[in-house]
Amino acid sequence: MRKGLCSSIAATVLSFDVSACEIGKIGELFEYVCVGSQLQQEQIGQIAQQRAKYYGMSFEPFPRQLSKQLGVDEGWAISYKNLETYFVSFGHDEKRKYCTVSVKNEIKELLRSYIEEKYSNSRKIADEVQGASSVLVYSVDLWGYAKGAIISIQAVESDDPDLKMSHISLVQTQ
Repeated sequence: MRKGLCSSIAATVLSFDVSACEIGKIGELFEYVCVGSQLQQEQIGQIAQQRAKYYGMSFEPFPRQLSKQLGVDEGWAISYKNLETYFVSFGHDEKRKYCTVSVKNEIKELLRSYIEEKYSNSRKIADEVQGASSVLVYSVDLWGYAKGAIISIQAVESDDPDLKMSHISLVQTQ
């Protein structure tokens, strides 16, 4: 089962087409799972599973070894017939906790517009390019987050469509 999941995740990542990505769905997953969970680890997987069911998509937890390799505590793949896949992950250390929603595609500008519209109180604190990767970082005040929070968008650009990825993360320092 676990070996099949890894193969399924790899096949899905390699076959996902940019045109299938809807900012609405990645935005909703970010809102419901990351923001809505208030970064409570026990709630993130439950909410992700509920959203997958709502969308009529499959829900698969990452095998423990894959989570370790990715440097996250837990992760889940939400997919629809290997045509549309989102990855949700949660991690924490002594300084921070975070939730990330990822999609195979470079949609940085769509995510930028989404954050700047949705979070009118956001303040851009970084916009950098490092090699093929670009990072946008926003400081934002969120209800229920006493210390405020950071939203980051990372996009990996490539001429090879199989290597393009976008990630939107919610990070809170502890």
